[in-house]
Amino acid sequence: MLYVLTTFVTEPARVIDLYGRRPLRPVEREAACRFWRDVGRRMGIRDIPDSFAAMVELARAYEAEHLHEAESNHVVAEGALSAMLGLLPPSLAPFGRTALSALLEPPVRRACGLPEAPRPLTWALTGLGTARRGLGTLART
Repeated sequence: MLYVLTTFVTEPARVIDLYGRRPLRPVEREAACRFWRDVGRRMGIRDIPDSFAAMVELARAYEAEHLHEAESNHVVAEGALSAMLGLLPPSLAPFGRTALSALLEPPVRRACGLPEAPRPLTWALTGLGTARRGLGTLART
C-alpha cells in the first residue's frame, strides 16, 4: 500500500513534467506529497516519506526490487485498460489500447504483460505530448 500511495504522487508529476503546459513547481509537488501523506495516514499506512524526493526514492527502490511480470499485474492492467477504453467509441478502442500501451514506461508495460507498442506510435505520441507542452509555453509568452 505504501508503494501505491507514492505512485499517486510521483506518476502524475512525471506525466505533467513530460506533457503538461509546464513542469510542476516544487510547492505543487510538496502539496501533492502532503495531501497523499495525510490520506495514507488516515488509511493506517506507516512510514510514509515526508517529501516528494523521498517518495520518488522509495518508489524507484521498490520497483527495482519488485517490478516484474506477474499474472496479477496483467489482470489489473486489463481491468484498467477496459475501464479507460470504455470511454471511447468502440471503433477507436483497438487504437486506444495500443496508444495507452505506448504511453506506459517500458518496465511497467512488461510487468503488466502488455505487448510492446509500435515504435512509430510511441514516437508520435511522445512528439504530440512535447508539442502540446511547447504550445503551452507559447501561450504564456
